[in-house]
Amino acid sequence: MKKVTLVVLVFLLLSPPAWGAGMLACTPYDKGVGYFVITCTATADASGSFPATSLSGVWPQDDSNQGGFYIFQAEFLPGSTAPTNGYQVSIKDNWGVDLLLGKGAALSNAASSIQPGIDTFSDSAPTVYITGNSVAGAVANFKLTLVR
Repeated sequence: MKKVTLVVLVFLLLSPPAWGAGMLACTPYDKGVGYFVITCTATADASGSFPATSLSGVWPQDDSNQGGFYIFQAEFLPGSTAPTNGYQVSIKDNWGVDLLLGKGAALSNAASSIQPGIDTFSDSAPTVYITGNSVAGAVANFKLTLVR
Protein backbone atom coordinates (compact mmCIF):
# COMPACT_ATOMS: atom_id res chain seq x y z
CA MET A 1 0.00 0.00 0.00
CA LYS A 2 2.88 2.38 0.76
CA LYS A 3 4.29 1.88 -2.75
CA VAL A 4 0.95 2.72 -4.37
CA THR A 5 0.59 5.81 -2.19
CA LEU A 6 4.15 6.88 -3.01
CA VAL A 7 3.61 6.38 -6.77
CA VAL A 8 0.37 8.41 -6.66
CA LEU A 9 2.04 11.16 -4.63
CA VAL A 10 5.00 11.39 -7.03
CA PHE A 11 2.63 11.49 -10.01
CA LEU A 12 0.62 14.32 -8.42
CA LEU A 13 3.73 16.32 -7.57
CA LEU A 14 5.16 16.03 -11.09
CA SER A 15 1.90 16.65 -12.98
CA PRO A 16 0.23 19.86 -11.72
CA PRO A 17 1.05 21.99 -14.80
CA ALA A 18 -0.78 19.50 -17.01
CA TRP A 19 -3.90 19.86 -14.89
CA GLY A 20 -3.79 23.61 -14.28
CA ALA A 21 -5.85 26.22 -16.04
CA GLY A 22 -4.25 28.52 -18.56
CA MET A 23 -3.49 32.07 -17.48
CA LEU A 24 -2.47 35.51 -18.64
CA ALA A 25 -0.42 37.78 -16.38
CA CYS A 26 0.28 41.36 -17.44
CA THR A 27 2.28 44.21 -15.93
CA PRO A 28 1.69 47.85 -16.88
CA TYR A 29 4.47 50.44 -16.95
CA ASP A 30 3.63 54.13 -17.18
CA LYS A 31 6.60 55.65 -18.98
CA GLY A 32 5.19 59.16 -18.63
CA VAL A 33 4.27 61.85 -21.15
CA GLY A 34 1.63 59.78 -22.95
CA TYR A 35 3.78 56.63 -23.32
CA PHE A 36 2.65 53.34 -21.73
CA VAL A 37 3.89 49.73 -21.95
CA ILE A 38 2.03 46.51 -21.06
CA THR A 39 4.11 43.31 -20.81
CA CYS A 40 2.24 39.98 -20.72
CA THR A 41 3.03 36.29 -20.28
CA ALA A 42 0.38 33.74 -21.24
CA THR A 43 0.48 30.06 -20.29
CA ALA A 44 -1.67 27.45 -22.03
CA ASP A 45 -3.67 24.84 -20.15
CA ALA A 46 -3.33 21.06 -20.53
CA SER A 47 -5.23 21.10 -23.84
CA GLY A 48 -3.06 23.89 -25.27
CA SER A 49 -5.76 26.54 -24.92
CA PHE A 50 -5.09 30.04 -23.68
CA PRO A 51 -7.90 31.84 -21.83
CA ALA A 52 -9.47 34.91 -23.42
CA THR A 53 -8.57 37.64 -20.93
CA SER A 54 -9.59 41.28 -20.57
CA LEU A 55 -6.82 43.82 -20.06
CA SER A 56 -9.11 45.82 -17.74
CA GLY A 57 -6.71 45.66 -14.80
CA VAL A 58 -3.72 46.97 -16.75
CA TRP A 59 -5.12 49.09 -19.60
CA PRO A 60 -4.43 52.77 -18.83
CA GLN A 61 -7.38 54.86 -17.79
CA ASP A 62 -8.00 58.15 -19.54
CA ASP A 63 -7.79 60.45 -16.51
CA SER A 64 -7.06 63.55 -18.56
CA ASN A 65 -9.97 63.35 -21.03
CA GLN A 66 -7.48 63.24 -23.89
CA GLY A 67 -9.27 60.38 -25.61
CA GLY A 68 -7.52 57.13 -24.67
CA PHE A 69 -4.52 55.34 -26.14
CA TYR A 70 -3.29 54.01 -29.47
CA ILE A 71 -1.43 50.72 -29.83
CA PHE A 72 1.79 51.90 -31.42
CA GLN A 73 3.59 48.56 -31.68
CA ALA A 74 3.53 44.97 -30.46
CA GLU A 75 6.41 42.60 -29.76
CA PHE A 76 6.05 38.82 -29.56
CA LEU A 77 8.41 36.28 -28.00
CA PRO A 78 7.70 32.54 -27.64
CA GLY A 79 8.49 31.12 -24.20
CA SER A 80 10.77 28.26 -23.19
CA THR A 81 7.87 25.87 -23.84
CA ALA A 82 7.08 27.30 -27.25
CA PRO A 83 3.56 27.45 -28.69
CA THR A 84 2.65 25.72 -31.95
CA ASN A 85 4.32 27.40 -34.92
CA GLY A 86 1.87 29.81 -36.54
CA TYR A 87 -0.03 30.63 -33.34
CA GLN A 88 -1.97 33.89 -33.30
CA VAL A 89 -2.43 36.75 -30.83
CA SER A 90 -5.33 39.12 -31.36
CA ILE A 91 -6.44 41.96 -29.13
CA LYS A 92 -10.08 42.81 -29.71
CA ASP A 93 -12.09 45.84 -28.70
CA ASN A 94 -15.72 45.84 -27.55
CA TRP A 95 -16.85 45.50 -31.19
CA GLY A 96 -14.67 42.44 -31.83
CA VAL A 97 -12.21 44.33 -34.03
CA ASP A 98 -8.60 43.11 -33.89
CA LEU A 99 -6.61 46.15 -32.73
CA LEU A 100 -3.40 44.48 -33.98
CA LEU A 101 -4.80 44.54 -37.54
CA GLY A 102 -3.78 40.91 -38.05
CA LYS A 103 -0.12 41.62 -37.22
CA GLY A 104 -0.26 39.01 -34.44
CA ALA A 105 -1.04 36.21 -36.92
CA ALA A 106 1.23 33.34 -38.02
CA LEU A 107 3.77 33.93 -35.24
CA SER A 108 6.97 31.92 -35.07
CA ASN A 109 7.51 29.48 -32.22
CA ALA A 110 11.29 29.95 -32.50
CA ALA A 111 11.90 33.66 -33.10
CA SER A 112 10.72 36.93 -31.63
CA SER A 113 9.11 39.58 -33.80
CA ILE A 114 8.19 43.23 -33.57
CA GLN A 115 5.26 44.81 -35.37
CA PRO A 116 5.55 48.62 -35.47
CA GLY A 117 3.14 51.13 -36.91
CA ILE A 118 -0.11 49.54 -35.75
CA ASP A 119 -1.74 52.84 -34.69
CA THR A 120 -5.17 51.59 -33.57
CA PHE A 121 -7.23 53.32 -30.91
CA SER A 122 -9.08 52.01 -27.88
CA ASP A 123 -10.61 54.07 -25.10
CA SER A 124 -11.55 50.97 -23.10
CA ALA A 125 -9.76 47.78 -22.12
CA PRO A 126 -9.66 45.21 -24.95
CA THR A 127 -9.55 41.42 -24.62
CA VAL A 128 -6.57 39.19 -25.54
CA TYR A 129 -7.15 36.02 -27.58
CA ILE A 130 -4.37 33.53 -28.30
CA THR A 131 -5.30 30.78 -30.74
CA GLY A 132 -3.74 28.12 -32.97
CA ASN A 133 -1.78 26.37 -30.23
CA SER A 134 -1.86 22.69 -29.28
CA VAL A 135 1.15 22.51 -26.92
CA ALA A 136 0.18 21.90 -23.29
CA GLY A 137 1.75 24.47 -20.98
CA ALA A 138 3.06 26.59 -23.88
CA VAL A 139 4.21 30.09 -22.99
CA ALA A 140 3.68 33.15 -25.18
CA ASN A 141 5.06 36.55 -24.22
CA PHE A 142 4.11 39.87 -25.76
CA LYS A 143 4.59 43.56 -25.13
CA LEU A 144 2.30 46.39 -26.23
CA THR A 145 3.56 49.94 -26.54
CA LEU A 146 0.75 52.49 -26.25
CA VAL A 147 0.84 56.20 -26.97
CA ARG A 148 -1.66 58.95 -26.35
